[in-house]
Amino acid sequence: MSEKELSEGASPLYCRYNGMMMGFFFGSAGAAAKGASERYPVLRERLLEFAEEINVPLDLPEDHTTYKENHTEILSNYLSALNARALKISGFVLLGTAAIEYVIQRAFGGETEMLNKTVNNLMKEFGIPREALTKFTEEVEATKGGISLNSLHSSSLIFLKKILDPLPTEPQTAFVIMPFSEKYRSNFPSFYAPLLKQFGYQPIRAWGGIANEEYFEVLLALIDRSGAILVELSELNMNVMYELGYVHAQSKITFPLLEASAPDPPSNLKGLYIARYTRRGEAWQKKAIKKCALPFSVIQAAFARVREVDSKNNAKNKT
Repeated sequence: MSEKELSEGASPLYCRYNGMMMGFFFGSAGAAAKGASERYPVLRERLLEFAEEINVPLDLPEDHTTYKENHTEILSNYLSALNARALKISGFVLLGTAAIEYVIQRAFGGETEMLNKTVNNLMKEFGIPREALTKFTEEVEATKGGISLNSLHSSSLIFLKKILDPLPTEPQTAFVIMPFSEKYRSNFPSFYAPLLKQFGYQPIRAWGGIANEEYFEVLLALIDRSGAILVELSELNMNVMYELGYVHAQSKITFPLLEASAPDPPSNLKGLYIARYTRRGEAWQKKAIKKCALPFSVIQAAFARVREVDSKNNAKNKT
Protein backbone atom coordinates (compact mmCIF):
# COMPACT_ATOMS: atom_id res chain seq x y z
CA MET A 1 0.00 0.00 0.00
CA SER A 2 1.35 3.41 -0.94
CA GLU A 3 1.99 6.26 1.47
CA LYS A 4 -0.65 8.30 -0.41
CA GLU A 5 -3.27 5.58 0.10
CA LEU A 6 -2.49 5.42 3.83
CA SER A 7 -2.58 9.19 4.31
CA GLU A 8 -5.53 10.16 2.08
CA GLY A 9 -7.95 7.36 1.28
CA ALA A 10 -7.35 4.81 3.99
CA SER A 11 -10.43 2.90 5.07
CA PRO A 12 -11.33 3.45 8.76
CA LEU A 13 -12.07 -0.28 9.03
CA TYR A 14 -8.67 -1.14 7.56
CA CYS A 15 -6.85 1.25 9.89
CA ARG A 16 -8.71 0.30 13.07
CA TYR A 17 -8.58 -3.44 12.58
CA ASN A 18 -5.02 -3.76 11.30
CA GLY A 19 -3.62 -1.11 13.63
CA MET A 20 -5.16 -2.73 16.70
CA MET A 21 -4.07 -6.23 15.64
CA MET A 22 -0.53 -5.04 15.04
CA GLY A 23 -0.54 -3.38 18.46
CA PHE A 24 -1.89 -6.54 20.11
CA PHE A 25 0.80 -8.66 18.46
CA PHE A 26 3.55 -6.21 19.44
CA GLY A 27 2.25 -6.04 23.00
CA SER A 28 1.66 -9.77 23.49
CA ALA A 29 5.07 -10.64 22.01
CA GLY A 30 6.68 -8.50 24.69
CA ALA A 31 4.33 -9.51 27.51
CA ALA A 32 4.96 -11.88 30.40
CA ALA A 33 2.35 -14.29 29.07
CA LYS A 34 2.47 -18.08 29.10
CA GLY A 35 2.99 -19.37 25.59
CA ALA A 36 4.44 -16.12 24.22
CA SER A 37 7.87 -17.64 23.54
CA GLU A 38 6.40 -20.64 21.72
CA ARG A 39 4.10 -18.43 19.63
CA TYR A 40 6.65 -15.69 18.95
CA PRO A 41 7.61 -17.03 15.46
CA VAL A 42 3.94 -16.80 14.41
CA LEU A 43 3.52 -13.33 15.92
CA ARG A 44 6.75 -12.16 14.28
CA GLU A 45 5.82 -13.55 10.86
CA ARG A 46 2.44 -11.80 10.82
CA LEU A 47 3.91 -8.49 12.00
CA LEU A 48 6.47 -8.63 9.19
CA GLU A 49 3.77 -9.52 6.65
CA PHE A 50 1.66 -6.52 7.55
CA ALA A 51 4.67 -4.18 7.64
CA GLU A 52 5.41 -5.26 4.08
CA GLU A 53 1.75 -4.80 3.11
CA ILE A 54 1.76 -1.14 4.18
CA ASN A 55 5.29 -0.61 2.87
CA VAL A 56 6.71 0.51 6.23
CA PRO A 57 9.77 -1.74 6.79
CA LEU A 58 10.09 -3.53 10.14
CA ASP A 59 13.10 -5.39 11.51
CA LEU A 60 12.41 -7.95 14.25
CA PRO A 61 14.90 -10.32 15.93
CA GLU A 62 14.35 -14.01 15.27
CA ASP A 63 14.55 -15.09 18.92
CA HIS A 64 12.01 -14.08 21.53
CA THR A 65 14.50 -13.25 24.28
CA THR A 66 16.19 -10.61 22.15
CA TYR A 67 12.80 -9.16 21.22
CA LYS A 68 11.73 -8.86 24.86
CA GLU A 69 15.01 -7.20 25.79
CA ASN A 70 14.58 -4.61 23.03
CA HIS A 71 10.78 -4.43 22.92
CA THR A 72 10.47 -0.76 23.94
CA GLU A 73 13.12 0.44 21.50
CA ILE A 74 11.73 -1.64 18.62
CA LEU A 75 8.20 -0.37 19.20
CA SER A 76 9.28 3.25 19.63
CA ASN A 77 11.29 3.23 16.40
CA TYR A 78 8.49 1.61 14.44
CA LEU A 79 5.85 4.00 15.77
CA SER A 80 8.04 6.87 14.59
CA ALA A 81 8.17 5.32 11.13
CA LEU A 82 4.39 4.85 11.15
CA ASN A 83 3.82 8.44 12.28
CA ALA A 84 5.81 9.60 9.27
CA ARG A 85 4.24 7.30 6.66
CA ALA A 86 0.99 5.81 8.00
CA LEU A 87 -0.39 8.20 10.61
CA LYS A 88 -3.96 6.83 10.40
CA ILE A 89 -2.71 3.42 11.50
CA SER A 90 -0.05 4.42 14.05
CA GLY A 91 -2.54 5.63 16.68
CA PHE A 92 -4.30 2.28 16.72
CA VAL A 93 -0.99 0.40 16.91
CA LEU A 94 -0.12 2.47 19.97
CA LEU A 95 -3.58 1.93 21.49
CA GLY A 96 -3.41 -1.85 20.96
CA THR A 97 0.04 -2.14 22.51
CA ALA A 98 -0.66 0.24 25.40
CA ALA A 99 -3.95 -1.53 26.21
CA ILE A 100 -2.21 -4.93 26.38
CA GLU A 101 0.50 -3.57 28.66
CA TYR A 102 -2.03 -1.72 30.81
CA VAL A 103 -4.24 -4.74 31.54
CA ILE A 104 -1.20 -6.90 32.34
CA GLN A 105 0.32 -4.33 34.70
CA ARG A 106 -3.06 -3.83 36.35
CA ALA A 107 -3.57 -7.57 36.79
CA PHE A 108 -0.24 -7.91 38.55
CA GLY A 109 -0.58 -4.73 40.60
CA GLY A 110 2.08 -2.85 38.65
CA GLU A 111 2.38 0.84 37.82
CA THR A 112 -0.44 1.82 35.46
CA GLU A 113 -0.90 5.59 35.75
CA MET A 114 0.93 6.58 32.55
CA LEU A 115 -0.44 3.64 30.56
CA ASN A 116 -3.96 4.41 31.75
CA LYS A 117 -3.59 8.03 30.70
CA THR A 118 -2.22 7.04 27.27
CA VAL A 119 -5.01 4.56 26.62
CA ASN A 120 -7.74 6.93 27.82
CA ASN A 121 -6.44 9.81 25.67
CA LEU A 122 -6.35 7.61 22.56
CA MET A 123 -9.80 6.19 23.22
CA LYS A 124 -11.18 9.70 23.63
CA GLU A 125 -9.49 10.78 20.38
CA PHE A 126 -11.04 7.87 18.49
CA GLY A 127 -14.46 8.11 20.14
CA ILE A 128 -14.24 4.76 21.93
CA PRO A 129 -16.27 4.48 25.17
CA ARG A 130 -14.42 3.82 28.43
CA GLU A 131 -16.58 0.73 29.05
CA ALA A 132 -14.67 -1.09 26.28
CA LEU A 133 -11.45 -0.87 28.30
CA THR A 134 -13.23 -1.74 31.56
CA LYS A 135 -14.54 -4.94 29.99
CA PHE A 136 -11.05 -5.74 28.69
CA THR A 137 -9.46 -5.43 32.13
CA GLU A 138 -12.19 -7.53 33.73
CA GLU A 139 -11.61 -10.34 31.22
CA VAL A 140 -7.89 -10.63 31.95
CA GLU A 141 -7.11 -12.90 34.89
CA ALA A 142 -3.71 -13.23 36.47
CA THR A 143 -2.70 -16.64 37.79
CA LYS A 144 0.32 -17.73 39.78
CA GLY A 145 1.93 -18.94 36.59
CA GLY A 146 1.12 -15.74 34.71
CA ILE A 147 -1.41 -14.83 32.04
CA SER A 148 -1.74 -17.21 29.10
CA LEU A 149 -1.32 -15.81 25.61
CA ASN A 150 -4.62 -17.39 24.54
CA SER A 151 -6.49 -15.68 27.38
CA LEU A 152 -4.80 -12.38 26.56
CA HIS A 153 -5.74 -12.63 22.89
CA SER A 154 -9.34 -13.65 23.65
CA SER A 155 -9.79 -10.64 25.92
CA SER A 156 -8.13 -8.27 23.47
CA LEU A 157 -10.49 -9.41 20.71
CA ILE A 158 -13.53 -8.55 22.84
CA PHE A 159 -11.99 -5.07 23.17
CA LEU A 160 -11.35 -4.90 19.42
CA LYS A 161 -14.94 -5.88 18.59
CA LYS A 162 -16.21 -2.90 20.59
CA ILE A 163 -13.81 -0.63 18.69
CA LEU A 164 -15.14 -1.87 15.34
CA ASP A 165 -18.83 -1.79 16.30
CA PRO A 166 -19.46 1.94 15.63
CA LEU A 167 -18.11 1.77 12.06
CA PRO A 168 -20.59 1.74 9.15
CA THR A 169 -20.42 -0.57 6.13
CA GLU A 170 -17.78 0.59 3.66
CA PRO A 171 -19.00 -0.05 0.07
CA GLN A 172 -15.48 0.12 -1.39
CA THR A 173 -13.82 -2.19 1.15
CA ALA A 174 -13.54 -5.87 0.19
CA PHE A 175 -12.92 -8.58 2.78
CA VAL A 176 -10.87 -11.55 1.55
CA ILE A 177 -11.98 -14.98 2.76
CA MET A 178 -9.01 -17.30 2.38
CA PRO A 179 -7.20 -20.20 4.06
CA PHE A 180 -4.31 -19.19 6.32
CA SER A 181 -1.77 -21.58 4.75
CA GLU A 182 1.41 -20.05 3.30
CA LYS A 183 0.28 -20.70 -0.28
CA TYR A 184 -2.75 -18.45 0.07
CA ARG A 185 -1.20 -15.91 2.43
CA SER A 186 1.36 -15.15 -0.27
CA ASN A 187 -1.50 -14.70 -2.76
CA PHE A 188 -2.86 -11.70 -0.86
CA PRO A 189 -0.23 -9.04 -1.72
CA SER A 190 0.59 -10.40 -5.18
CA PHE A 191 -2.83 -11.49 -6.49
CA TYR A 192 -5.95 -10.78 -4.40
CA ALA A 193 -5.06 -7.20 -3.39
CA PRO A 194 -4.03 -5.89 -6.83
CA LEU A 195 -7.03 -7.63 -8.42
CA LEU A 196 -9.45 -5.94 -6.02
CA LYS A 197 -7.73 -2.56 -6.32
CA GLN A 198 -8.19 -2.78 -10.10
CA PHE A 199 -11.94 -2.67 -9.41
CA GLY A 200 -11.72 0.18 -6.92
CA TYR A 201 -11.76 -1.82 -3.67
CA GLN A 202 -9.63 -1.53 -0.54
CA PRO A 203 -8.69 -5.16 0.28
CA ILE A 204 -8.63 -6.32 3.88
CA ARG A 205 -7.89 -9.75 5.33
CA ALA A 206 -7.95 -11.33 8.76
CA TRP A 207 -4.80 -11.85 10.79
CA GLY A 208 -3.79 -15.49 11.18
CA GLY A 209 -2.32 -17.03 14.32
CA ILE A 210 -5.52 -16.85 16.38
CA ALA A 211 -8.44 -19.26 16.43
CA ASN A 212 -11.12 -18.95 19.11
CA GLU A 213 -14.75 -18.01 19.52
CA GLU A 214 -14.01 -14.33 20.05
CA TYR A 215 -12.01 -14.16 16.82
CA PHE A 216 -14.93 -15.45 14.78
CA GLU A 217 -17.01 -12.59 16.21
CA VAL A 218 -14.39 -10.16 14.92
CA LEU A 219 -14.35 -11.87 11.51
CA LEU A 220 -18.11 -11.47 11.25
CA ALA A 221 -17.78 -7.80 12.19
CA LEU A 222 -15.28 -7.35 9.35
CA ILE A 223 -17.62 -9.07 6.89
CA ASP A 224 -20.58 -6.97 8.09
CA ARG A 225 -18.66 -3.74 7.50
CA SER A 226 -17.19 -4.68 4.11
CA GLY A 227 -19.17 -3.85 1.00
CA ALA A 228 -17.72 -6.70 -1.05
CA ILE A 229 -16.25 -10.15 -0.51
CA LEU A 230 -13.55 -12.09 -2.37
CA VAL A 231 -13.54 -15.78 -1.50
CA GLU A 232 -10.82 -18.30 -2.38
CA LEU A 233 -12.59 -21.63 -3.01
CA SER A 234 -9.54 -23.72 -3.93
CA GLU A 235 -9.14 -25.07 -0.40
CA LEU A 236 -12.48 -25.33 1.37
CA ASN A 237 -11.55 -25.67 5.02
CA MET A 238 -14.07 -25.18 7.82
CA ASN A 239 -13.23 -21.52 8.38
CA VAL A 240 -13.72 -20.62 4.72
CA MET A 241 -17.03 -22.49 4.57
CA TYR A 242 -18.26 -20.87 7.79
CA GLU A 243 -17.46 -17.36 6.59
CA LEU A 244 -18.90 -18.02 3.12
CA GLY A 245 -22.11 -19.35 4.66
CA TYR A 246 -22.42 -16.15 6.69
CA VAL A 247 -21.91 -14.05 3.54
CA HIS A 248 -24.65 -15.95 1.69
CA ALA A 249 -27.18 -14.67 4.22
CA GLN A 250 -26.36 -11.10 3.17
CA SER A 251 -26.73 -9.22 -0.09
CA LYS A 252 -23.06 -8.46 -0.65
CA ILE A 253 -21.25 -8.51 -3.95
CA THR A 254 -19.12 -11.66 -3.90
CA PHE A 255 -16.15 -12.51 -6.12
CA PRO A 256 -15.41 -16.27 -5.99
CA LEU A 257 -11.99 -17.57 -7.12
CA LEU A 258 -10.93 -21.13 -7.92
CA GLU A 259 -7.55 -22.44 -9.00
CA ALA A 260 -7.87 -24.44 -12.25
CA SER A 261 -6.24 -27.53 -10.72
CA ALA A 262 -8.47 -27.50 -7.61
CA PRO A 263 -11.46 -29.84 -7.22
CA ASP A 264 -14.87 -28.50 -8.22
CA PRO A 265 -16.68 -26.76 -5.36
CA PRO A 266 -19.65 -28.41 -3.60
CA SER A 267 -22.87 -28.55 -5.62
CA ASN A 268 -24.50 -25.77 -3.60
CA LEU A 269 -21.75 -23.38 -4.78
CA LYS A 270 -21.79 -24.30 -8.46
CA GLY A 271 -24.40 -21.64 -9.16
CA LEU A 272 -21.83 -18.94 -8.43
CA TYR A 273 -20.03 -17.27 -11.32
CA ILE A 274 -16.53 -18.43 -10.38
CA ALA A 275 -13.38 -16.84 -11.78
CA ARG A 276 -10.85 -19.61 -12.47
CA TYR A 277 -7.13 -18.94 -12.59
CA THR A 278 -3.97 -20.91 -13.33
CA ARG A 279 -1.09 -20.88 -10.88
CA ARG A 280 1.82 -21.68 -13.17
CA GLY A 281 5.07 -19.90 -14.00
CA GLU A 282 6.95 -17.10 -12.25
CA ALA A 283 4.63 -14.29 -13.33
CA TRP A 284 1.37 -16.22 -12.98
CA GLN A 285 -0.25 -13.48 -10.89
CA LYS A 286 -0.31 -10.91 -13.72
CA LYS A 287 -1.88 -13.42 -16.10
CA ALA A 288 -4.39 -14.49 -13.45
CA ILE A 289 -5.43 -10.90 -12.74
CA LYS A 290 -6.03 -10.33 -16.45
CA LYS A 291 -8.01 -13.58 -16.75
CA CYS A 292 -10.19 -12.81 -13.72
CA ALA A 293 -10.97 -9.27 -14.89
CA LEU A 294 -13.85 -10.33 -17.17
CA PRO A 295 -15.82 -12.44 -14.65
CA PHE A 296 -15.22 -9.81 -11.98
CA SER A 297 -16.58 -7.12 -14.34
CA VAL A 298 -19.67 -9.21 -15.05
CA ILE A 299 -20.27 -9.87 -11.34
CA GLN A 300 -19.86 -6.19 -10.51
CA ALA A 301 -22.21 -5.08 -13.31
CA ALA A 302 -24.83 -7.69 -12.42
CA PHE A 303 -24.79 -6.69 -8.77
CA ALA A 304 -25.10 -3.00 -9.67
CA ARG A 305 -28.10 -3.85 -11.85
CA VAL A 306 -29.81 -5.84 -9.10
CA ARG A 307 -29.19 -3.04 -6.62
CA GLU A 308 -30.65 -0.48 -9.04
CA VAL A 309 -33.79 -2.57 -9.61
CA ASP A 310 -34.22 -3.13 -5.86
CA SER A 311 -33.86 0.59 -5.24
CA LYS A 312 -36.54 1.42 -7.80
CA ASN A 313 -38.90 -1.22 -6.42
CA ASN A 314 -38.41 0.08 -2.88
CA ALA A 315 -39.15 3.61 -4.08
CA LYS A 316 -42.37 2.42 -5.76
CA ASN A 317 -43.48 0.59 -2.63
CA LYS A 318 -43.12 3.77 -0.59
CA THR A 319 -45.38 5.77 -2.90
